[in-house]
Amino acid sequence: MNELPRKPNGKSLKTARNTLHRLNAHSVMFECPGCGLSHRVSVGTPAGWGFNGSMTRPTFTPSYLVRTEGSRCHSAIVDGWMQFFDDCDHHLAGQRVKIPVWQGV
Repeated sequence: MNELPRKPNGKSLKTARNTLHRLNAHSVMFECPGCGLSHRVSVGTPAGWGFNGSMTRPTFTPSYLVRTEGSRCHSAIVDGWMQFFDDCDHHLAGQRVKIPVWQGV
């Protein structure tokens, strides 16, 4: 059976699943539901983004902008949520969504 572990009171114990994938000591990745790509973020260096260290509910500062040929993805990532700015050119522009659990693209 595929049951969730149980707490002593009998209720299901939900385990947090990582939204980030750690590449190395200074890089993490997340899957973007807006543009459909995996984005790499440099952290832990003077030139990198500020990072709260959470692999399940990350916050990065400042905002994150990715430009590829013919595509623009721009968001603020706070507490595991992505607030896409209106300057994105995908279907989630102007919306706020949770970062999905890392599936390993």
